[in-house]
Amino acid sequence: EQVRYVKKSNHIFSRIHVADIAQVLSKSLIYSKPGEIYNVADNLPCSYDQTISYACNLMGVKIPPSENFKSSNNSDLNNFYPITKNFIFGGKKNLILNKKIKCNFKIELLHGIRDSSVPWVYSINLTKTLVTKKLKITIIDDGDHSLSRVQDLKKLDLAIKNII
Repeated sequence: EQVRYVKKSNHIFSRIHVADIAQVLSKSLIYSKPGEIYNVADNLPCSYDQTISYACNLMGVKIPPSENFKSSNNSDLNNFYPITKNFIFGGKKNLILNKKIKCNFKIELLHGIRDSSVPWVYSINLTKTLVTKKLKITIIDDGDHSLSRVQDLKKLDLAIKNII
């Protein structure tokens, strides 16, 4: 079976770290109050082509051919939830880095300085908006976006244990 991906115009992605999403989800389950909303996203969305290219480069495989969404006859495409550029950029009125965010829990951020997808300065900027009892940021000198090396995973594991 040939691998392909469906390319849709104005379809973009947030490149937030999975560990950050997991941390917010975990803490929100413990400390959330009715009506609270957590926006966990970066402010640097990228195209589907960039996402596919990055993933293929990580895996060391050739980028598969794309199929245009509008010309596809595949009935499975009807199950896609369309996230358009207008949807993402329309959310600018809800940006969170321009106002204080009160958090009733500890936060520990880890970011690789060699992260080519989300600049480490975004973590620094995020710390300026968070109002919390305990906040720690660790910039990993030789870490990349995935923070998936053994030494990175140990740091992530320790950070999770520190906030639980």
